[in-house]
Amino acid sequence: MSQPWTLETVAAMVPHGSRVLDLGCGVGKLFAECLLPNGFSGTYVGVDNDESLRNLPFKLYKTLDEVI
Repeated sequence: MSQPWTLETVAAMVPHGSRVLDLGCGVGKLFAECLLPNGFSGTYVGVDNDESLRNLPFKLYKTLDEVI
C-alpha cells in the first residue's frame, strides 16, 4: 500500500529556503503549519467567491500576511 500524503510528506518535497505560492489550496494549512515555521517564505492567496471563506485562513493562522 502506498504511503498517504501528509502535510509533512509534501513539505519534505519542497527544497529548503524555497519561496512558495499557496494558491487555492484550502485554508493554507500546509503553508502556515509546515512551511512558514521551517524557514520557507512565500505568499498565500485565497480564491473563493465567499468573502468569509476567503478571509478564514487569516483568522486561523496569524502568520499569514493578507494579500489583496
